[in-house]
Amino acid sequence: GESLKSDVMIELASILSFSAIKNNDKVGLLLFSDQIEKFIPPQKGKWHVLRVIREMIYHKVKDQQTNISIALEHIQKVIKRKSIIFLISDFWDDSYQKAMKLIHKKHDLINIQILDKAEFIIPDVGMIKLHDVENQSSMWVDTHNNQMRTITFNHIRNKNSIFKSFCKKNKIDLISIDTSRGYVYPLEQFFNGRMK
Repeated sequence: GESLKSDVMIELASILSFSAIKNNDKVGLLLFSDQIEKFIPPQKGKWHVLRVIREMIYHKVKDQQTNISIALEHIQKVIKRKSIIFLISDFWDDSYQKAMKLIHKKHDLINIQILDKAEFIIPDVGMIKLHDVENQSSMWVDTHNNQMRTITFNHIRNKNSIFKSFCKKNKIDLISIDTSRGYVYPLEQFFNGRMK
């Protein structure tokens, strides 16, 4: 699932970058985990976009954890002109709300949530260890136990619906993309809605 998700992220970011260049807009890139890993300041031009895409493809993530707030705070510091910011993530991180509200006041924030349905489904394999990044806690789950599997599935679903309603309430655009269904249709729907 992981490679698929990151592939979709790279493809999407590439498409968005090329369409920005067509409009003669600048494109920048910020790669982050729970720290800033790489920042390329916005510039125009095809060569620049190719560099941005190359950076994404060859980037090896240092850490599996994500901290969206750190990324957004960094953007607040380095980008002064009002910009469109595409934030591409699975948004499993909980720390984003304050930073998102702040950045959306000044910039046009568009969240693109990439979901891999396989992550919702816990296989029936006996005991597995689940790590909750936010609370830094681990717990053992008996996957033979249907109730446990349901609890975990509901936990993920609840997180998603909290995120969705947060975006709606704060009028932050959200595009949800399911890796098994592709991204062309959700993108088209979003941009067509925006043109109106």
